[in-house]
Amino acid sequence: TKKAAWMPIIHKILGEDALLVHKGCFLSLPGSETQVYHQDGLHLNKKVHKPCHAVNVFIPLIDYDMSNGPTEFCLGTHYLGRENFVKEMVYTPCVTAGTPIIFDYRLGHRGLRNVSEDTRPVVYLTYSAVKSGKEFRDEVNFSRKRYKKLGDFVERKLPRGERLKKRRKMNPASAAGSTQEQNACIDIGSVVVVESRMWPGFNKPGGVGRVTKIHVPEGPEAEGFVKKYDITYVLGGKEEMVEEEYVSLSTDE
Repeated sequence: TKKAAWMPIIHKILGEDALLVHKGCFLSLPGSETQVYHQDGLHLNKKVHKPCHAVNVFIPLIDYDMSNGPTEFCLGTHYLGRENFVKEMVYTPCVTAGTPIIFDYRLGHRGLRNVSEDTRPVVYLTYSAVKSGKEFRDEVNFSRKRYKKLGDFVERKLPRGERLKKRRKMNPASAAGSTQEQNACIDIGSVVVVESRMWPGFNKPGGVGRVTKIHVPEGPEAEGFVKKYDITYVLGGKEEMVEEEYVSLSTDE
């Protein structure tokens, strides 16, 4: 972002050695309620008002309007002793996509209700002044202890053998025969159910579909090969090379 259009303003406020210390993206989903009024950071000195030590840049990725929950700012609340919300001082910039909104890290603000049908994505950048060779970093909002790693939220992929055992346990009817035996009657045009496969780096929701192609090689390369299917889903979309352990005949055909 060294050549970004807002950098001359950042340098004017924080100095030529200002650093980008935090960055990311947040979403306001349809139906989101108005946030609690807040400041991203408090004053470093609670006795004397000091110059700005950090600046936020919000970059909306869609046009703002009052229906999709833009950010409301309370002007003047970055001054020490004036932090409280004052309705008469609010300002809500409804800018077009890509227009940077630059404000003091201490300025009070809140995201408004999103009553639209669209998600409102915003890229945020936080710049810090450098004093005596050290820059400010927000150790509260960006503490590693506050957030979990993505892997803690998503079920990890089990080994193939364990997945098959789990599937048989959940569906006792399948215990009478192997997956290969059950799928022997699946042919091109068969209506099948494809299991959901969701794990880190893999996002396949599955669903009901129709088989359009079956992959079964012949000759020496066929040994140990798992039969695979190309599927066209009833609700739209296609998927190729789905392993047979995730495919079963639909009983609702």
